Amino acid sequence: MRLIATNAGEISLSSSLPAKLKSLQVRESIAYGAEGAFGHVLLQELEGDGISMQYSHLQFTENDKIQYDLDQPSLCLHISLSNTFLYEVDGLGTGFLHERGLNLNYVPSMHARVKVECERLYRHLTIFYKPEHLSPLQESFPGLDLFLKNTEAGKAGQFNTTYCIADHPIMLLIDTILKCPYTGTLRKIYLEHIAMDILVLALVQIRESGIKAITPLSEEEIAPIYRAKEILLRDIEKPFSLTDLAEETGLSPYKLNGGFKSVFAMGVTEFLLEQRMERAHLLLQEKDMLVSTVAKKSGYSHPNAFSLAFKKYFGYTPGFVQKNSRSSGNESNPE
Repeated sequence: MRLIATNAGEISLSSSLPAKLKSLQVRESIAYGAEGAFGHVLLQELEGDGISMQYSHLQFTENDKIQYDLDQPSLCLHISLSNTFLYEVDGLGTGFLHERGLNLNYVPSMHARVKVECERLYRHLTIFYKPEHLSPLQESFPGLDLFLKNTEAGKAGQFNTTYCIADHPIMLLIDTILKCPYTGTLRKIYLEHIAMDILVLALVQIRESGIKAITPLSEEEIAPIYRAKEILLRDIEKPFSLTDLAEETGLSPYKLNGGFKSVFAMGVTEFLLEQRMERAHLLLQEKDMLVSTVAKKSGYSHPNAFSLAFKKYFGYTPGFVQKNSRSSGNESNPE
């Protein structure tokens, strides 16, 4: 794949990765990267049994626009894992793919431009499917038959005409792909299985998004939403005030909450709860971390309140996570 940046010029990718990029490489991926004054680019290819994936990792030192070309048909699901991609794709036009946004599209050949902002980290997963992967699903998802007919005719198009979000189950499956411990043939079979699960869940999200459409934001409206996200994650242990957060970002509480729903498909309070719970889940897997300590680091002053919130969110207790992380192979049921 050829990459050309408006300011940085042509970026020559190499399979000989510098140490910084090697530390970001997914197990058994085929990786190509470049690092320099412009920042860094890391493209990784993951192979399933009949399904391939590309995981990109970009960070630039100044605002830029990257053009990339792939001269082969692409039937793929795009999912932004961090930050908003402003894209221009020949045959599809321009648009935003917000963090956790997803779309399913087809182009006879990929010619795209992506805008990146200074020092922001962009991560993106593309899963490449074949028509035979989607064909058995036509009866369950209206419009998929027409999308596949256009694909067979070589006509570029998007299956989802409304913006939709990768929900928590999809994000967990993506994390499973990036942390897959298997090797060889088993790895390929496993990755194909997970990719098909993601496809079905994505089609469900696309179908539901047609019922509850999300209001799109302009480029100027997106910036304060990510600023608010950074503040929330930086101060995740502190008590939360929607009014204070709105003042810091220059938005009204109404516009801030509405902006979060447009970008993350959930309000500020829901987003903060999700981030606190995910943080807590990771901390509970650390050796000798007390539940009271995890509660405090997750924004809860009382361990009992934390434990109740955790069980309500995940369906099992903090103790269950600790127990299973300390004894591999434990097959007990959640408490």
